[in-house]
Amino acid sequence: MQHTPNNEIRYIATREKEFPWNLNVNTVGFESISAHSSYPASGHPQGYSFDFKRGRILKKFQLVYITKGKGQFAAMNNMVCQITEGSLFFLSPGEWHTYKPDESTGWESYWVGFDGAFAQDLLKHKSAYIANPVVNIGYDEEIVSLYKKLLEVSISERPGYQNLLSGIVIHLLSYLIYREKNKNLNDKEIFNKIDHNKVNIVITPVKALADKIFSVTDYFPKLFPVPFASMQFPIKYNADSIKIGFFGDGRKEKGILDFMRFVDVSKNNERYNFTVQIQNPRGFSDEEKAELNNLINKIEVNENVTILRGPLPSSEYYKNLCNCDIVCILHDPKHYSIRLSGIAVECGILGIPVIVRIGSSAGNWISEEKLFGELIHNDDFDGPIKRLHSKILEVENVRKVNKLSEKWKSEYSAENYFNNYLLPLITE
Repeated sequence: MQHTPNNEIRYIATREKEFPWNLNVNTVGFESISAHSSYPASGHPQGYSFDFKRGRILKKFQLVYITKGKGQFAAMNNMVCQITEGSLFFLSPGEWHTYKPDESTGWESYWVGFDGAFAQDLLKHKSAYIANPVVNIGYDEEIVSLYKKLLEVSISERPGYQNLLSGIVIHLLSYLIYREKNKNLNDKEIFNKIDHNKVNIVITPVKALADKIFSVTDYFPKLFPVPFASMQFPIKYNADSIKIGFFGDGRKEKGILDFMRFVDVSKNNERYNFTVQIQNPRGFSDEEKAELNNLINKIEVNENVTILRGPLPSSEYYKNLCNCDIVCILHDPKHYSIRLSGIAVECGILGIPVIVRIGSSAGNWISEEKLFGELIHNDDFDGPIKRLHSKILEVENVRKVNKLSEKWKSEYSAENYFNNYLLPLITE
């Protein structure tokens, strides 16, 4: 434990047989980070401390609540969310993430870490707190009081205190779910007065994507939880050159090493220009790590190759994404036959053709003609890229891409979201 006038950090060692009610609390804390202070503060053991660029992967759940200040949060989808007072993070084990307070404001945060069978069952609950990496619930005195009670009990360490901690966490989680289910019951009058111009705003249920767009458009909705303003990104195809992009998390199964091998053998092709995001590479053997690092160092000196490192600010991410003629989404079908791709959704909305592996979820979208692109069966990128580039220069296919883009926008429109997600909550 670390105790200062501004911080209370508790890490609790327990054995599995001591888990009361199949839920074990392993850390509780409060931190007040003043403006222009280093972050994270000292006092965290290995496995919990991290720096913003490298991030971390926890082995257990954590629920973090920001009660003052602002900052940034990024998760596996690489989307940098802007954090404000009242933001709540639900961090799941095994998922990479990173966050930090804004240097100009600092922040105050509470957290609780836990695991056990009860915690695992939470993932089956279709709650906004589980589905989205960050949810802004505003300042809630009831939630703060529960965190303070957790701290009080953990400091006392009286007999049976672990049982009481588990009970308080269950109370906290139950309150959050109760709060979510009842938040719209008093809002019918607001919905009846809805501005239909705002209903036409293009939105997406992908919360992190919405957070990125907020900072681009300066539009922050007060009624809908996840809309973003409609944007136009004209894509200008050039018959003489192809701009090829790779974006996203650096896990091995997402294909970053395969793409870099292709860039290496194609870097002297004057028709090709590459933009590659390098974001926390992991899951590789030592030999593969060395190969990837050597490729990065070797390739980034080429004028036709742009290397983007780490999580990107919203404006920079979309500027680079929309500057591409083709985006490669090389997810391994063994891991992504069902799991969806946020980048594929973005490309669908923005009308960017894609190269994907056959058997992946994005590959299935191409087969079902929901996305426009080419499938690859192995690591032969050159042929599919050339075929796709030839296709997107044809007027008929440009119209097809635009038509698919409109379908994606309609699917994730504010009107559709209101009718199919919010209205049922109000009328239940």
